[in-house]
Amino acid sequence: TAGSPWNDTRCPYFRIRKMKFDSGYTTVADTVVTAYVPGSADMSFCNAIMRNETGVATLWVFGTNNDQRWGGAPRSQVHAFWTTDLVTWNHSVALDIAAFNSSMSGAYNVDVTSRPDGTSVMALEPSGSCSGGVQCLSYFAECSACGSDLSRGWKLLDGSKYTAAAMGEVDNPTIRYMPDGYYYLVTARAHTV
Repeated sequence: TAGSPWNDTRCPYFRIRKMKFDSGYTTVADTVVTAYVPGSADMSFCNAIMRNETGVATLWVFGTNNDQRWGGAPRSQVHAFWTTDLVTWNHSVALDIAAFNSSMSGAYNVDVTSRPDGTSVMALEPSGSCSGGVQCLSYFAECSACGSDLSRGWKLLDGSKYTAAAMGEVDNPTIRYMPDGYYYLVTARAHTV
């Protein structure tokens, strides 16, 4: 039907599937939980986090814009989608990278973690060419007053103070805050310097 996500030529879009883990290997099951996250057409590089600070479990999905229909250059924005029932979804531009004066032109993959005090931190893989023997960086954003609402209030941290350097690519950053009080960052195909 007209307006259906299946007829939307601007795909990709986000969907949620059940995943099965066997002996350390991931298998995509045929069970689709949410076939289409509304408003997610032309979004890419998503990551999700479950939050339950207020007694209501909320699924947060973050991704970057693939095109300019949101008013910014491709990869210049991080969007947030959230739901408490997997049926009704909300959406906002959580971080507009172009609004900050930095050397980072945009982002591919992003990941979010939270501390018990309500502060959340986002790791961002910078867009553009970064491979080979070149020193590459992961950037970070913080939402210190977000609490349970991760939809806005994010600020890109100063890249001269808060970056993680590596030789070669820093793809797919995964960041976690652990009870020992440290953040741990894992990236694909990086050799730390």
